[in-house]
Amino acid sequence: TVTTDSSTVVTMTNSGAAAFYTSGTYGTTTTTYQLSSGLATIYVMDITAQTITLTATDTNAKTGSSNVITIVPATIDNYIVTTHTPQTAGSGWAESITARDTHGNTVTTDSSTVVTMTNTGAALFYTDGSYNLQATTYQLTSGLATIYVMDTTAQTITLTATDTNAKTGVSNVITIVPAGIDNYVVSAHTPQTAGLGWAETITGRDTHGNIAVNDSSAIVTMTNT
Repeated sequence: TVTTDSSTVVTMTNSGAAAFYTSGTYGTTTTTYQLSSGLATIYVMDITAQTITLTATDTNAKTGSSNVITIVPATIDNYIVTTHTPQTAGSGWAESITARDTHGNTVTTDSSTVVTMTNTGAALFYTDGSYNLQATTYQLTSGLATIYVMDTTAQTITLTATDTNAKTGVSNVITIVPAGIDNYVVSAHTPQTAGLGWAETITGRDTHGNIAVNDSSAIVTMTNT
């Protein structure tokens, strides 16, 4: 150790997104440090989950690099819930939940947190893509979870993920459109007078009772008894 050197200035760089600071308060950034008896303490912060190395170089091109330093995500701050829209009433689909820290890193270190799913409409959540067994909770695996959803009501909904620490995330709006026409409702205004015309309405409905508002092409033939 060159204990006789208290003047050389060393410039710090890194292979990632880390920043260097003048002190442990991490308030002022710097890239240079002056040796004191051949030593200098550097202060580093990185908000990106990644692997980096640190390199010190002086004006005489003398240099040295650290071993690899792994930056792991911080604890969960929020969730991203994906949004695939539109969906058809009665047909299941999958969305994903991504746990993120306050810096936007996926919390890949978390495979234990359980997330509870809710929605603003009548959708149900399931354990898998067979859509047989309902569930409201999903456990993260490396910060991720796949959820399975089905809604038989034509409506707009959002999905919300919340954990036991009140960390949450909400999807964008998902539109549930009616399925294909399954039957018709024909209104009946009675009594009517012979020789006087009147109007009735025909309403196309899917198998779940939703009005087929997305169908403006079906042609209906009318008969009577």
